[in-house]
Amino acid sequence: MESYRKTAAWALALRGILFLAFGILSIFNASIESAISDLAWLFLIIGCIYFFLSIFYRKTLKAWWLGLIWGVVDLFIGGYMLLNVLESSLILSQLMGIFALLMGISILVVGIFMQPYRIVLLINSTVSISFGIVLMRVNPNIIESNFLIGLYSLLLGAFILYVAYLIYSYKKSVRTEP
Repeated sequence: MESYRKTAAWALALRGILFLAFGILSIFNASIESAISDLAWLFLIIGCIYFFLSIFYRKTLKAWWLGLIWGVVDLFIGGYMLLNVLESSLILSQLMGIFALLMGISILVVGIFMQPYRIVLLINSTVSISFGIVLMRVNPNIIESNFLIGLYSLLLGAFILYVAYLIYSYKKSVRTEP
């Protein structure tokens, strides 16, 4: 279980770094097609990582299939976006808004059950849900939506890196009897 925890932390850290890189690219990107391509590659890379990690851990973890589903969904989204750049560019801000809402809701659920990290998770949940609402309501102006998507990606990437650090450095408290 210890090796899985550390591997999961490294996979999350890589996901966070990729979201940070995408955020920086999005903020300075004037082309929506380039932003779509960058986001598609982000999902393809992350999907491959989670797909192969879940297969690697299928004999040691009961819930290995959750990572497999996550990887397949990321691969599908990335592949679709890469093959349909024009259609994806028309609804990019709405797609990212839905993604932010789903992330916010899932982080909220985790935050309810994770007592030690509750405040951090609830803050991030609030930020994600807020960005989701804003991104879904924004006028599909290329510069404005790229900036908002980039800003959200930077915040999400930083949060994911922080969670990866917490998972990696987690130590179970050992109780000693007096």
